Amino acid sequence: MIQVLSLLLPVLLYFLWFGWKLKSGFHMLQQNSYFNGHYLKWCFQNPRRILFIREFLPIVVFFAGWFFLKQYALMLFGCVYFFLFLTRPKNTYSKKPLVVTARVKRLIVTASIVGIVIVAAIMVWQPNTILLAGALTLLSLLSCLYVALVNLMNRPIELGINRWYFKDAQKKISAMPNLKVVGITGSYGKTSTKYILTKILAEKYNVLMTPESYNTTMGVIKTIRMQLKPVHEVFVCEMGAKYVGDIKEICDLVHPQYGLITSIGPQHLETFHSIQNIVNTKYELAESLLDKTKAVINLSSPLIRENQRYSAAVTYGEKREEGVQYWAEDIAYGNAGTAFTVKSKQGLSLRLETRLLGNHNILNIVGAVAIADLLGVEPESIIFGVKKLQPVPHRLEMKPRSGNITIIDDAFNSNVEGAKSAVEVLGKFEGVQRILVTPGMIELGDKQYEYNYAFGTQAAAQCDYILLVGEKQTIPIQEGVKAAGFPAEQLFVLHNLQEALAKMRELATEPSVVLLENDLPDLFET
Repeated sequence: MIQVLSLLLPVLLYFLWFGWKLKSGFHMLQQNSYFNGHYLKWCFQNPRRILFIREFLPIVVFFAGWFFLKQYALMLFGCVYFFLFLTRPKNTYSKKPLVVTARVKRLIVTASIVGIVIVAAIMVWQPNTILLAGALTLLSLLSCLYVALVNLMNRPIELGINRWYFKDAQKKISAMPNLKVVGITGSYGKTSTKYILTKILAEKYNVLMTPESYNTTMGVIKTIRMQLKPVHEVFVCEMGAKYVGDIKEICDLVHPQYGLITSIGPQHLETFHSIQNIVNTKYELAESLLDKTKAVINLSSPLIRENQRYSAAVTYGEKREEGVQYWAEDIAYGNAGTAFTVKSKQGLSLRLETRLLGNHNILNIVGAVAIADLLGVEPESIIFGVKKLQPVPHRLEMKPRSGNITIIDDAFNSNVEGAKSAVEVLGKFEGVQRILVTPGMIELGDKQYEYNYAFGTQAAAQCDYILLVGEKQTIPIQEGVKAAGFPAEQLFVLHNLQEALAKMRELATEPSVVLLENDLPDLFET
């Protein structure tokens, strides 16, 4: 009994440390959408965040103890790991903590079973303390591979569960034959347009939309299963994509009758690999529609104009030009927001007022008006719905002033055109300090340097201070800012958002407008 306890106690002490490492690994795996490839790439790019020099201390102490206090070597080994656990790095701030979902719980169970099996096998097959200490040390040092292995082992289970959820949601949609489904996709603008369209349609219909950024297949499934009710008349479904076929999969689930493509641009190039793949994927929405006259596309997007595929599709744009059927004109800006007129070739003419900022939001409203018009919403209802629009959370959302600081929250915007528009809005403010806080843009493939560099040169012309979050991924912005002749003393590179916000408050000694542009997950703050 004493011999068994002398083996089990150090192992239990070790697993306190190893459990903490697994939790950190599952956190990063979750932020990488459970894709092993993305997670392992992050691990290899950030070795200091998963591997610590002091992890070698337990095995050193073990061998030292083996030569001098052989019977206590393993106990010393376990005690050192317990010490490492007590003095583990404390994550004082995490923008998006680990969410212990059912999937994470399944990962924890599998990881626990595999760990127990490894230890039990060593104890039964070869009860050798040197072998046991070596195996446990390797598990700790290679914890990232262990997390990926556990995720791979659970993959058949997750696929089976997802298939069941998919069929269950599909069955629920099929049981509502009168439900009007509107699909919205695009490289940028889709979430804002979803909110705008839902507000307008709600003047006539009982509407459900996918909440927040629920735009993956599983996000849509969750919305259908948890929120869709027989009383709903319209379902506005945002459709996001990182791979070819993602939009088609969502369309196969919800079978949209109406579709809106807000834009096509260089978003997620790292996973799409080419612009043409992005074009083909966004058009999967239009291809799924039985009636192409219910497809609405934005001709102001150059890649849509260059790749226009359906002559029957309804078109909209920033201004009246060849091929555009809905457009905006007579735009006026004031303290109350923006006023403009939406017109169509069919004779529609609506004078609209909104609190939303930026030309891109005018374009989003025009696209939403086109869909609302197809769905028979009366002009007066459209006018009233647009007037009631509130800024979409974290998308050019103006926060109430606090002291000298007014915040423009564009934290959920991460695309090239959206970032450009947001900085243009910041540049329109006069008589105040204009401060930009951003980590830049990611997932742009081999174009990432080019687009971030251009963003830096643009920001230099519009801002008084530029605060960059993260040193490595903001290098292109830093170089663009410097090339534009921006004063070096007004450019700051901070390690994380907390530091950036502290510097922002330090700089705001006079009235200041601060643009928070994009907010990357914790794994990109280095």
